[in-house]
Amino acid sequence: RLEEVVHGTEEALHTCKQMLTLWKDSYEKALENEQRGTGLIDKFTADQRSLAQFHLSELSDRDSNSIRAESLAASRVEQALSEMASSMNSSVHPKQGPNQTWALQAQIWLHLGELYLELHRLDEAQACIQEAGAISPVSHMVSYMKGRMHEKKNELYDAKQSYENAISIHPTHVKSLQHLGTILHQLGNDHLSEKVLRDAVNADPTSAKSWFHLG
Repeated sequence: RLEEVVHGTEEALHTCKQMLTLWKDSYEKALENEQRGTGLIDKFTADQRSLAQFHLSELSDRDSNSIRAESLAASRVEQALSEMASSMNSSVHPKQGPNQTWALQAQIWLHLGELYLELHRLDEAQACIQEAGAISPVSHMVSYMKGRMHEKKNELYDAKQSYENAISIHPTHVKSLQHLGTILHQLGNDHLSEKVLRDAVNADPTSAKSWFHLG
């Protein structure tokens, strides 16, 4: 985020690509017996064009119908897993070892997706979020970023569901609480919006954004 502010989004995108390349060079051989994701990392890191000059959809072999079907199925699975994690009171922090290594790759994809969202390149952002979800299905950050995607598309009810999924996994995730609170306000549920934003303030009393939305 600092690099984005100081040097611009294109430089930040380039750094994310370098991070994925470094992950691939550092960990791929050690994890060759455990495959996660769709293989997008191989195509993405091998492409030599500027990230402003191509679309991630070019790198996918799947058609739009199969992607939509996978997205719907993944959404149902994600909701079920979120509820399971919540009922087990799971913190869902990756353990040391391979899980943490895979979580690192997922985090890079999510950073990349957030940059694409800022550029309003929604297809690229969605591809990054889907890749992160394929690697880490039970991740509050994946659900949060799905909410951000739906919010950008003005799909408020879908955004609400995604933020609720994120909170069911990580009840004190402040950004999900903040966004859910604002979505509920837009949907006319001011009472619940206030409660959720108060939860955000309780989770992090130093967050000016929570106080701003609550005020």
